[in-house]
Amino acid sequence: MENKDNTTSVFTYIWTLENSPALLFSAPVESPVFQVESVEKTKWCLGIWTSKDDIYLYVQREKEDNGPDSIGIDFEIALLSVDGSPLIEKIDKKEFKRSEYVKLEEFAKNDEVFAKRRKEFLPKDILTVRCRMWKSDTKVSSADLCFANTRLGIDRQTFLWTIREFSNFKLGQRKTHYLKSTAKTGPELYLTLFLTQKDGEEYVHIKVDRGFVEKKFFISGEISLLNVEGKVEYAREIEDWFSSPKRNFYEFEEFITKAKLMENESSLLPNDVLCLKCVFEICLGEVSSHIENGTFQQNSRLFSRKGGIFTIIIQTQESSYLFPLLFGLRQFEKKTKSQLSCPPLKLP
Repeated sequence: MENKDNTTSVFTYIWTLENSPALLFSAPVESPVFQVESVEKTKWCLGIWTSKDDIYLYVQREKEDNGPDSIGIDFEIALLSVDGSPLIEKIDKKEFKRSEYVKLEEFAKNDEVFAKRRKEFLPKDILTVRCRMWKSDTKVSSADLCFANTRLGIDRQTFLWTIREFSNFKLGQRKTHYLKSTAKTGPELYLTLFLTQKDGEEYVHIKVDRGFVEKKFFISGEISLLNVEGKVEYAREIEDWFSSPKRNFYEFEEFITKAKLMENESSLLPNDVLCLKCVFEICLGEVSSHIENGTFQQNSRLFSRKGGIFTIIIQTQESSYLFPLLFGLRQFEKKTKSQLSCPPLKLP
């Protein structure tokens, strides 16, 4: 990042994603928009999503900013460990027009990040992405730093659903259980149990309806039949996307026959009660995203303890240094901070 004559101006953007395992079951997630003063006041955004096997990232220039129509930059994208050191990093350069982006395909493997090396990549389930930008022809001894945070929502619920006097339950009857989300942006689920008939056999049928929420989300879970000892006798799983308007419900078809329940009444219907254990985990996608703090001036220090990393910047006329430190240092807590407020990016 230095040339022969001078120090290149570098912008560093640290983006933390909380509940990051939800990326495996989420639509693409975008960072808050950030403005890079040292790159002619252009505005940018990062994005991340997963495929079956890989993590993808992209860097995008905003549709509207104060920069030129086209600008060439060098940039580096990295996934950081808890101490701020890069675990994976890639460097590239490109000429960007407004709204253009660069996609970094197969940036990392899902099994490496979310399983094999999870403790390294995801301390407390937080993934940290670092983006650095600079112009090789810029000869300004300064640097900027910006922190951003995005939280992905996960709604986990477990409950027992009891159907009393099940032996008297008939075709055409329905039992409904309303499940209110623990999150403000989460869906309200309606579970409906009824009987269907096929080839003369009556089956227990369970329908999970997401109500009127239009937001797309991923649901996983399990409905289990418990016996008189509270042990699981039979279970069915769910893993599905609920997307509007085509997919707004899921059905456990032919869950179990009524005849089998009646034949094992003493074990499966104690006191004529059908007992179902329901476990659901709903990935809500992005629930909050904001810039936490940002730029600093020459001969100043910036301290931050957000995003899981202490960061000290010492800036002089000749050079700048970035020191990531672990939690525990308190002597720098009263250093200068500045706040940025940026709108969310909307992809074209």
